[in-house]
Amino acid sequence: MTKLERINDSIGVLLESIRQGLLDLATKPLSNEGRVRERQAIARYEAELLELLPLRDSLRAFGEGGEPER
Repeated sequence: MTKLERINDSIGVLLESIRQGLLDLATKPLSNEGRVRERQAIARYEAELLELLPLRDSLRAFGEGGEPER
């Protein structure tokens, strides 16, 4: 698997985690503490996503990440 593929996979997982967290906030009867924990988790996923997106864009722009990692 190439570096770009791994980053894209990670981005997909993070987006799904954010989506699920937001859905949980909207539909599940969570306690106040549960809501705080869910929001904190979403914020962590968003922070990770914001780190990966520029890296993915750089790899795409420079045509790197096409060779499998060892």
